[in-house]
Amino acid sequence: MINIDNNSYSGKNIVITNGKVFIDGMDVTPDSKNIEIKIEGNIDELKVDSCNSISVLGSVKNINTLSGDVDVVGHVDGNLKTMSGNIKCNDVKGSISTMSGNIKHTKCDHILNEPLAAQGIYKCAKCGESMNIK
Repeated sequence: MINIDNNSYSGKNIVITNGKVFIDGMDVTPDSKNIEIKIEGNIDELKVDSCNSISVLGSVKNINTLSGDVDVVGHVDGNLKTMSGNIKCNDVKGSISTMSGNIKHTKCDHILNEPLAAQGIYKCAKCGESMNIK
C-alpha cells in the first residue's frame, strides 16, 4: 500500500519527476504540490526528484531522492540515497548517503558519524550505538 497525500495506491515502482507522480507507469499526480509518501507494503523502486517526506513502514528495495526527508521504520533491502534531506533509518542492507542532511539511527535518534573506514559501520557520537551498512 502506498499513500500519497491521503490517497492509497498499489504498485511496485514509484517515480516522481518534474512534479508528476507515477506508480507502475500510471500518472497519479495529486492536485497538491505538498507531496508526502508513505510506504506500508513492499515496493521495488522509489525514485523521487522532490517531495516533502518519505516514510517507509514496509520494505523498499532501493530509494533514490534528490530532495526530501526519508524516515525508514521498515526495511530498505538495497541502497538509500538522497541529495538534500535528512535520513532516519533502522534497517538498510545497502549503502546510505546524503550530501546535505543528517543520518540518524532510529534506536537512539542521534546523528551518526561517517562510516568507519571501509567497514561500513556507522557509529553514534553520543551513545555509541552502531549500524552496519553492508
